[in-house]
Amino acid sequence: MRAMILAAGLGTRMEELTRDCPKPMLPLLEVPLIAHTLLLLYKHGCSFAAINTHYLGEQ
Repeated sequence: MRAMILAAGLGTRMEELTRDCPKPMLPLLEVPLIAHTLLLLYKHGCSFAAINTHYLGEQ
């Protein structure tokens, strides 16, 4: 299985949290949200994931 993770939003509704940090990198239980997503994909048999980034994508 292959997956595409859409993570390019600006996060304007969460501006206080996303001014310097993109939403996928916000911590949940001290782990970035994107890591939780990738782990779930892996557990369900995904062997490849592409991540669509935009806002602060280099982080």
